[in-house]
Amino acid sequence: AGNPEFAERLLRTALEIQPEFGVACQNLASLLLDSGRPREAIDYFWKATVHLPDKAVPAHFLALAYWFAGLKDLAIDFVKKWAEANPNDAQAQHMRASMTGENVPERASDVYVSNLFDQFANSFDAKLDSLEYRAPELVSSALDRFVGARQNLSILDAGCGTGKCGKYLKKHSASLTGVDLSNGMLTKAKKLGLYDQLARAELTAFLAAKPDTYDVVVSADTLCYFGRLDAFALATAQSLKPEGLLAFTVEALDDCDTEHFKLAVNGRYAHTEAYVRSTLAEAGLDILDVGRAQLRTENAEPVMGLVVVAGKAA
Repeated sequence: AGNPEFAERLLRTALEIQPEFGVACQNLASLLLDSGRPREAIDYFWKATVHLPDKAVPAHFLALAYWFAGLKDLAIDFVKKWAEANPNDAQAQHMRASMTGENVPERASDVYVSNLFDQFANSFDAKLDSLEYRAPELVSSALDRFVGARQNLSILDAGCGTGKCGKYLKKHSASLTGVDLSNGMLTKAKKLGLYDQLARAELTAFLAAKPDTYDVVVSADTLCYFGRLDAFALATAQSLKPEGLLAFTVEALDDCDTEHFKLAVNGRYAHTEAYVRSTLAEAGLDILDVGRAQLRTENAEPVMGLVVVAGKAA
């Protein structure tokens, strides 16, 4: 409910009463990691492993705790062993790439994304609220400057998740569609009653199959699971009607970086503004606005992003 300090007190009280309460150990570890106390989080993750022998404590949390505690060699060793022991685990393979920089994919796999968000669907909204998550509000506010008071638009929420953008987009829509890879997320979005259609599909393929369909495509905090953006940009350009608009966020990578995009240790990609601009231009989309803003916090640090609006010619 957005009160992590109270949650921490409750968890610590629970562990005073029952020190072997594994679920409390795991939840406290996650809370400590989010609040920038990774060394203390490591202790509670291992306690959870001991006291939850029949359940899997999320290994990626422990790897991140080692990393953000400054124990990067231990984090890499841990994630390599995890990936080697679980060759078919999409999350293990993705985390190994993010921490080692080896065999980095051009985008996160569909299996990784769907499994990740199915796992967190029930706690997703509360988790993001605790991280001061602002991407839907930011991208919708940027879009509002270009659509004004229009209410007759065909809109696609691309990577709709639990529907956090829906309440901002509904007022402009004659038809509001959401697409996502996670069934768990789509189930949550459906309960809002805001969407006229919801579809489970890979985003780029969905867009490519919808030529000249949408007045607006919005994507908040979804393209951080894409490295290369060219296929997405081209498919979006094809799906937009003449004078259609694309509004989205990406996590920001410094433009002095030698790479166009980079897979960070958190498993998400960041992009340079120069790369975003050139990719949209190559797809035939005109940049209308690019802003920089804090999208969320992570490990008690701000995560900066680009908020982009682009348009298709008449």
